[in-house]
Amino acid sequence: MMRKALAAAAFAALLAGVPMAGAVVEWWAPQQKDCPTFDSQASCVAFCTQNPARCGNDATCIRGTGPARPPC
Repeated sequence: MMRKALAAAAFAALLAGVPMAGAVVEWWAPQQKDCPTFDSQASCVAFCTQNPARCGNDATCIRGTGPARPPC
């Protein structure tokens, strides 16, 4: 009986976590720079390759998550 209750609780927790995992917002920014930010790593690298001065002469982009992006 206890196993069924634990299994049900684990299943409920898993279902509750699914919508939250889909709500994570992902963005990219040049390494050690606050902005600009991009929706993909490829677009960030392309921008930094074409505008090296805006990215500190480095095309390395880092991933960030969350609804709030760094302020520009």
